Amino acid sequence: MTTIEALPTYASPLESESVHINGRSSPAFREIMSRGAQEFLAELGRRFECRRRELLRARVIRQSDLDDGWLPSFSSDTAWIRESPWKVRPVATDLVDRRVEIGGAVDRQSVIDALTSGANVFMADFEDGNSPTWDNGLRGQINLRDALAGTIGYEDKQGNYHALGQRTARLAIRPRGWHLVEPGFGVDQRPIAATIFDAGLFFFHNLQALVRKGHSPHVYIPKVESYFEARLWNDLLSAIERLLKVDVGTIRTTVLMETVLAAFQMDEILYELRERAAGLHFGRWDYLFSLVRKFRSRPEFVLPDRNECTMRHRALRAVLELMISTAHRRGVHAIGGKAARVPSFENRDTKHELFEQLMRDLRREASSGLDGTQVAHPRLVPLAKGIFETAVRGANQITSPDATSTVKAEDLLTVPRGPKTRAALRTNVNIVIRYLAAWLDGTGCVAVDGVVENMATAELARAQVWQWIAHSVMLDSGETVDADLVNAIIDEQLDLIEHAVSSHGTQDRPLPQAVHWARHLMTSGGFEDHLTNVVRP
Repeated sequence: MTTIEALPTYASPLESESVHINGRSSPAFREIMSRGAQEFLAELGRRFECRRRELLRARVIRQSDLDDGWLPSFSSDTAWIRESPWKVRPVATDLVDRRVEIGGAVDRQSVIDALTSGANVFMADFEDGNSPTWDNGLRGQINLRDALAGTIGYEDKQGNYHALGQRTARLAIRPRGWHLVEPGFGVDQRPIAATIFDAGLFFFHNLQALVRKGHSPHVYIPKVESYFEARLWNDLLSAIERLLKVDVGTIRTTVLMETVLAAFQMDEILYELRERAAGLHFGRWDYLFSLVRKFRSRPEFVLPDRNECTMRHRALRAVLELMISTAHRRGVHAIGGKAARVPSFENRDTKHELFEQLMRDLRREASSGLDGTQVAHPRLVPLAKGIFETAVRGANQITSPDATSTVKAEDLLTVPRGPKTRAALRTNVNIVIRYLAAWLDGTGCVAVDGVVENMATAELARAQVWQWIAHSVMLDSGETVDADLVNAIIDEQLDLIEHAVSSHGTQDRPLPQAVHWARHLMTSGGFEDHLTNVVRP
């Protein structure tokens, strides 16, 4: 195994001082991208870009180790952190009750619907649920600014005007991860880190307003793979607080547990963020994608049909058990994965089946010790609230006496077992093409057969197809999965996919581009770590 030394906690200044915008301009965009905002983003970019690139190089080194047979474990170097009885700062008053959260897009209607849904927290998603066009990003920032100012509104197709009421969910944002850049804004002849662009622009416009209102500024941290990356997040947020003249530790954080490497460093990640941590959140689909991505060359990590990868498998229960015990031992919330059902799905039989499955999932989460759950649709909020408010009598379960875990390293390195079917292969192909068509057209989520598919589920679908080809998986039909079989399924499914895409009401979605990229991502010899790094909307 290659040794990665502790990364430096400083950033060398870059040489040039130029700032440039490549995106479309409008009066509203010029206002949100004011001169002050540009200078603020440029300052953050210069401070942290060197460290960001160093951390991405560390990911490449770790991937090489994994390809050579190395397996992650709980590090003896940080055993003192795991074994010490430290706690994070007490949970902020307005974040004590997080029994039902809603995650969603940042368009104007979605923001209003989520904030007025009755949920405790709204996670405004600039990452997996957003197609990262320049227009989407800036409009999302404008919408959140207007929502916090109380001036947001929209008129629906029937002419009804919608605005915020007296009670709204607490707002959190999920920026994009460290591996992405924002091509629309450059600093010193380089595009700025998407993390810095999303978080920096939001807090530049809203941090002081949130503090004046007595609201806790709250950011969801995605795709973390090590406590070094959590340290960079902490330093970035501390710099934002100092530059905007608020107390360090004002911004609270919930870390998404969605990579297999981070699962071995939960204590260490919380320790790096101990002055601002508010919780851990389990992202099942991203976690499964991480298993495929990190162990791509290992046949023992081949996953079965996606529908078989449920929480009844020890592999996923172990991650959740460890997350709950770690979060509660350190004094923060443990939040369950997103319920991605679409309540208005037309097929009555399937709708009933999905509803029953959703009820089982929510009851299981509430009884497992989780403090809250997250849903993807406003109409699911009352259902989730009824279950969690019945099962979780107090505002949360952080004080639960059972905060110990017996999870071992080998538990985190097992994978679900089950059938591998042609039907599942066909479903994955459908999801990838239909999601890419929507995403290339500027839409970050799409409903497929009653389930909201976003970037996380699309990444898992295309990675699983690639994995089955790479390891010549034999299906229940007796067929061996190879590029020819996948291409044949793409061809036979195109008419159905074309009909499904057009039924969304948009006739000009770039379906040929989606098919091209789907073939590349699923059947090419090399594995792309993130499709967002190669496909641009």
